[in-house]
Amino acid sequence: MAAANERLASLVKRGDEFAQPLQRDLRDLMWERCGVVRHEDGLKQALLGIEAPAERARQVDVSPTDEGYEDLAHLLDLQASLFVA
Repeated sequence: MAAANERLASLVKRGDEFAQPLQRDLRDLMWERCGVVRHEDGLKQALLGIEAPAERARQVDVSPTDEGYEDLAHLLDLQASLFVA
């Protein structure tokens, strides 16, 4: 439990990126390159295209607000999506 709390606490920080645009970029990439109709070249391009959002995800701004930790929820979703992609 302590390790999980430490991991979550380490994600709460100021950054230059926001999770939602990165989620959108990743979603669009997966739709264009990895959809129902796909081919080897497109899948290879998708693998290369995942690197940029993955790198930018390290700089996501996560700041608590009066409403809670919505930024953190978006970042966790983004990280899970990058893992699956």
